[in-house]
Amino acid sequence: MSSPARPDSKKRQRASGKAVKLLATAAVAAVAPVAAVDAEKKKKQEKAPVSRTRQAGLTFPVTRVDRHIRLRKYTPRTTNTAPVYLAAVLETILTEIISAAAAVARDNKRSRITPLHIGKGVRQEAALNLLIGDSIHQDGSVLPPVPARLAAYTKE
Repeated sequence: MSSPARPDSKKRQRASGKAVKLLATAAVAAVAPVAAVDAEKKKKQEKAPVSRTRQAGLTFPVTRVDRHIRLRKYTPRTTNTAPVYLAAVLETILTEIISAAAAVARDNKRSRITPLHIGKGVRQEAALNLLIGDSIHQDGSVLPPVPARLAAYTKE
């Protein structure tokens, strides 16, 4: 009695095993193209170019600084980080100059920064005056002369 039922159940198990394998293969085949498309999209998204300026978190153009370093030929070889560092330094100095000039313009109740404000701002800040105080730039760095009789009072 039990012997005829066994071969039949084994056939069902084999058949169900084949069906599971077929279903699994079909599922993998159906998912594989979708996964391949997703992988291609991720690669395209990952390969989106990011500028060196954005990577460094700067607003001063790193590529332009690099180009000028190479064109001027200050040195035969430069590292990749040299223009990034130089752009960061230039950006910091420029930020300091503009903030000093903005303070002078605000003191004079002006909304626009003029070259005169830049010159006065540079002379008022000690670090900037030490760095570029002796320079003369167009339309603004010449201060009015102090009369000799007033200068005598300041020396005493």
